[in-house]
Amino acid sequence: EDARQIKSAMRWAETNQFKVILAGGLDAWRVADEIAKRKVPVIFEHVFTQPTRDTDGYDAQFRAAAALHITPTVVLLKRSLHMGPLAEFISAAEYIASFGNPNVILCPRGTSPAPDGYRNHPDECITPLLKERTWAPVVVDPSHSVGKASYVPACALAAVAYGADGLCIEAHVSPNHGIGDDPKQALTPTVLAETIKKARQLWQLQREN
Repeated sequence: EDARQIKSAMRWAETNQFKVILAGGLDAWRVADEIAKRKVPVIFEHVFTQPTRDTDGYDAQFRAAAALHITPTVVLLKRSLHMGPLAEFISAAEYIASFGNPNVILCPRGTSPAPDGYRNHPDECITPLLKERTWAPVVVDPSHSVGKASYVPACALAAVAYGADGLCIEAHVSPNHGIGDDPKQALTPTVLAETIKKARQLWQLQREN
């Protein structure tokens, strides 16, 4: 995620004729000109991350979103686990836009306190409010919300029913052999395919009504 790694990844993609998307992009703003030159899309996820260097200002990551506006960059603004009122989430999106990059996607992914048995408190129900009060599309992360693979499909469909524009779902060919949260919350390809199928059917049904 640092500038050196980003440049190395772009050179590798160019050499091997791959099209890539930079996800995360912690230091992408430091090499924004090179990213723009290569027209590499960036999904910037580090708005609420502490600055990476002592010499960076406290608002470095918000300014980073603006610096990346010259590139095909979308800021994926994830709702913080301990974030307060909904207005606080919306204000963060507006703050990013005020720095010059309105390409923000809002991502509800669970808050606290969590019901017994869930990783977090699912918050896909805020989707209609976000769509009513902001300009930004909403992509819900049901995997992070519930933290258990068997609950993810239902949470995903609930998000679609609430009007989500997209879903962020973790999957793995063999979840038990995955790393991090994969063994707990990643879907197998078969379950993911079935979930996508049902989500598309529900999305189409909503558009017809």
